[in-house]
Amino acid sequence: MTAKVTITLAFDGASDPVPVRSMRLDRGLAHPVGRATLDLPRGVTAPDPGAAVSLGVVQGDTSLTLLGGTIAWRGVGLDATRISILEPAAALMQTMAAKSYANTTAGQMISDLCSIAEVQTGMILPGATIPHMVLRSDRTMLDHAMRLAHMSGLALTSDTSGALGALAINLPIPGAPPALNRAALVSEDAENSHIPPANRMVGAGALGSVGPGASTLPLADTSLISAGSADAPATTRVAAIRTLVDATQAQLAAKQRQAATISGLCLTTPLPEDLSPGDVVLLPGDNGLPIRMARLETLAVSFSAQNGLLGHYHFSDLEAA
Repeated sequence: MTAKVTITLAFDGASDPVPVRSMRLDRGLAHPVGRATLDLPRGVTAPDPGAAVSLGVVQGDTSLTLLGGTIAWRGVGLDATRISILEPAAALMQTMAAKSYANTTAGQMISDLCSIAEVQTGMILPGATIPHMVLRSDRTMLDHAMRLAHMSGLALTSDTSGALGALAINLPIPGAPPALNRAALVSEDAENSHIPPANRMVGAGALGSVGPGASTLPLADTSLISAGSADAPATTRVAAIRTLVDATQAQLAAKQRQAATISGLCLTTPLPEDLSPGDVVLLPGDNGLPIRMARLETLAVSFSAQNGLLGHYHFSDLEAA
């Protein structure tokens, strides 16, 4: 007999979880601020916006945290109380005073932004070398952090505890665990599976030159981005990238991201997996054999009285990159 599945919602300081009528949770690698919307039964009181909350699922003796964050919005209706929860990285979605950085790395700048916004951090790789860069006040801290990650070939990720990390896109992760240990449906998103990735390059050094010492030469063109067509190689130039090593890393990451997202894998399961966007896993095929390595791009978990609990996961195919 299958154990009953229960959604748990615990408010900061509360001794017991509260019941949940329905839920929709969305998290993605492209935007590291996950969101959940929940309907609570009539009579259940939810704290004011800003209160800490933890959302999870329990089946038998197994419990899993789906999302931790704070209440962003609360509304009371005739038959239900609706709340919206955002991951802690939402604190980065605000502007700050302009700040200048010199002789540092993109990773250190991302860590500093998290410190300003009081966002917990996980593993943040160094990223590109930054001789000098000014973060302007007309963009949010999240905009700056995502741009710094992009120019470094990194991706911003949030785990279920709310810690923000910056991980390499084009580096394989050894020993990736299987994604599934329960019944699920894996299908291939083959709509664009035969479209080749665009042939683009990132230039660094004087005129994009190579050879001895080229890794320390400044870029000839520091315009934001200049992208070419897929028919002919073009040069993508990103402001603040100053070395051939950093340009190569950004180029490899961009090419792999494009190739990997052309062909995707979709997973549907009646019980959520312990995964966060950015995780690399082996998706099993027949008889439990792994079929390919894949990176989780987006996940959506829903719960209702009519449809029960359902998890939808979309992966990029790393073996296609």
